[in-house]
Amino acid sequence: ETHNIHSHNPALMATVSATKEEGTTDGGAPAVPLGTAVAVGVGVAGRPNNFSLSQRDYEGPSSVASDHSSSVDAERGNVSDDFEENVKDANADAAAAQQTIRPSPTWLSSGDEFDCAFPSPSEDSFKENDRDAVNNSSAEATRNNNERLLKVVKAMAVALVLFFAIVIALSVALIIVSKKGNASEETSTSAIASIPIEEAALEMETKETFPVTDETTLVSETTSFNNVTLSVPITIPTASNHPTFSSSVEPSNHPSPSPTENPTSYPSLNPSSNPSSAPVDPFYFGDLSIIDDELGLQISAGLSVKLIAKAGERVDYSNGQSSEERFHDLLDGAGVIPVSDGGYVYVSNAEVGKRKGGVYGLYFDKDGSVKEYKPLLEGTTDNCGGGLTPWNTWISCEEYDEGQCWQIDPDPSSPNHNNPRETALGDKDGGTYESVAVDNRRPERPIFFVTEDLSDGALRRIQIDGSGWDSLHDEDIATTSFLHILDDSRFKWTDDEDDGRDSAEDYFPNAEGISFQEEEGKLYFMSKERKTMLILDLENLTYESETTGKKFYGEGSFAAQPDQSVLGPRHRHMYFTEDGGSSPGVYARLGSTGVYYTMFQGMSSKYDGDESVGVALSPDGTKFYAGIQDAGVLFEFRRDDGLPFE
Repeated sequence: ETHNIHSHNPALMATVSATKEEGTTDGGAPAVPLGTAVAVGVGVAGRPNNFSLSQRDYEGPSSVASDHSSSVDAERGNVSDDFEENVKDANADAAAAQQTIRPSPTWLSSGDEFDCAFPSPSEDSFKENDRDAVNNSSAEATRNNNERLLKVVKAMAVALVLFFAIVIALSVALIIVSKKGNASEETSTSAIASIPIEEAALEMETKETFPVTDETTLVSETTSFNNVTLSVPITIPTASNHPTFSSSVEPSNHPSPSPTENPTSYPSLNPSSNPSSAPVDPFYFGDLSIIDDELGLQISAGLSVKLIAKAGERVDYSNGQSSEERFHDLLDGAGVIPVSDGGYVYVSNAEVGKRKGGVYGLYFDKDGSVKEYKPLLEGTTDNCGGGLTPWNTWISCEEYDEGQCWQIDPDPSSPNHNNPRETALGDKDGGTYESVAVDNRRPERPIFFVTEDLSDGALRRIQIDGSGWDSLHDEDIATTSFLHILDDSRFKWTDDEDDGRDSAEDYFPNAEGISFQEEEGKLYFMSKERKTMLILDLENLTYESETTGKKFYGEGSFAAQPDQSVLGPRHRHMYFTEDGGSSPGVYARLGSTGVYYTMFQGMSSKYDGDESVGVALSPDGTKFYAGIQDAGVLFEFRRDDGLPFE
């Protein structure tokens, strides 16, 4: 019987000898005819002990068939001892093969007889194959993991290279920007002439590069540009008509449109009917390069000046007519007040004694043209300084022993016009009063401050219950106190006038101009004799002082006594007049910097020993008024570029 060979049989061996024809082997045993089934007994535990092998069923490696040729005595299943020995040898060799190769049928087509040992793998070889398979699988997984890890490492390396490339690029960009900034700073220094000096001083405030000298004279080191000599070297921002000192908080919501891709092919055929105006010089505080020989003045570059009134002469109106009244003598403190017709009035004190003083009004239309001049208060004495009220009236102070403070309403449409009245701001017995300022942060209870031009002239503080014209004429609703300096930094308000006068004599003799800065909550006033300005912090009851003109910028010199002081409309500058000296002028102090510079000064001998007076600005800030007292002249200044002074 023929038994088929199963692939799971662990031990199988056979030796076959066959020829194409019946015959015998070399050993003399009968040959097995080709195609005859041969039964071979193999004693292996747990497996069939015989199998049938036919030509079509035969499988086995050719290498084994050639290396292990043996004689087989195939006589109906009986195998000789030699055959069994050969089987054992073949079994040992088969253990190394571990796989079966199906031979081509051409093996049996040879005319020669051949022997074949057909091995079957052992049970141990199956285990070894399993281990090899596991090891191969594990090795494959390790290779895959290594490949993935390599890819991750490569990606990280690329990212790291990109990171360092970006860092290097940013560093290079910062270096370039820094170099450009340095170049811009150098360029801006050479282009200093295009920056207004007041703005250069504001830049200096930020960088704290102001020179400080003990005297109110020019420092020795100078810097020149465009034939203009500056008193100190400074750092100027990049040239611009209106530089900004800080970057914008938010970007513009409307970016500028993109430029056209193609330029216009031809210029316009017709010229403009209104040609552009000639370029103008920028306005420089402190650059006294403009000299007006006719008026005898040195004025800051970028300004124009004209004489609008002269004491003892009639005032010319813009319509070609002239005033009936001659312009008053000894003009002094002044202010500007809007009136109901859209114009404004320049109110001016006359510091004339023996009840020949008073207040006069020079009226302008909305365009700033003079249209009228007339008296507003007459019969008073030595009307020196004064101040404006929150309800657009003027306070005029008499500077003599029995002087008082008068209220004038210059608006012709007001019911109190032509009805000046004495106020409750002065003492009942009078005093040598100078100037007035008001703290109107509580409009229902304004506080007025009045200076007195005496060596022991106390600074008066008058709190009013109410507001408006009538509130200044009721002594019962006015509460008066006096400044009492406690030490070098503290003060208080006292009801004791003697303490107030003692403080004045010790700290601020001959007080003059006074101004209140609402945003800061600070009160500024002058001690003319000491050339000192005191700055009172009304909230903290502390104070500080500074020498007027100590930090000076540009040309000129604020060397004589400070007199009146006026805050500009935007409180950017405080303007000062000067009493005495060979070249009295008007000076400006920039914000809180403590830096002073010249607006104009007299250069003619006719102004020697005189004093500048009457500083005031038009409501729109484009016209600046000031005069010189003994010379009896009143000037109007304008910027050549048409811009306001603040």
